[in-house]
Amino acid sequence: MRADALRLLGCVRIAAARQMAQVITAEDRDSRSYVRRAMKELAELGLAETNGKDGKHQIWNLTVAGQKALADGNELPPRPKAGTGAKAVNAGFGPHGVAVTDTILAYTDTVLSGGHEYLADRQVEVNHAIKETGLSFNTDAVLAVPTQTSEVRLFRAEV
Repeated sequence: MRADALRLLGCVRIAAARQMAQVITAEDRDSRSYVRRAMKELAELGLAETNGKDGKHQIWNLTVAGQKALADGNELPPRPKAGTGAKAVNAGFGPHGVAVTDTILAYTDTVLSGGHEYLADRQVEVNHAIKETGLSFNTDAVLAVPTQTSEVRLFRAEV
């Protein structure tokens, strides 16, 4: 469960226990206590931390050591500029990050028929700069759908 939680946080950066339980376990509400226990253990190891709340729910993110552990274990594709999510939570964007994760999970569960393996094909908070026009914008999440046409989907979540 701890490894799955690390991988999920590596994909989405910020998540609440209910979101991790949705992906990691087949159970629903009861599985949150297992996830909370796993997150406490990861925090004790210095791999994950909580820096804020969304309502009464703690928001979890990886630490730099957690990101390094994922990279060293070849668990996810390398993402050299990926942040831990801690700055966003500390700046008050935790609820927005949780909404982005909800959007990602809803799309994965409905359109991709619960294909959680596609979570590794996502990046969050992606800047799109078009040098020729000087246009630059950010999307909350990008999914490269592994199809014959290599579709790319851009997502924006609202709180």
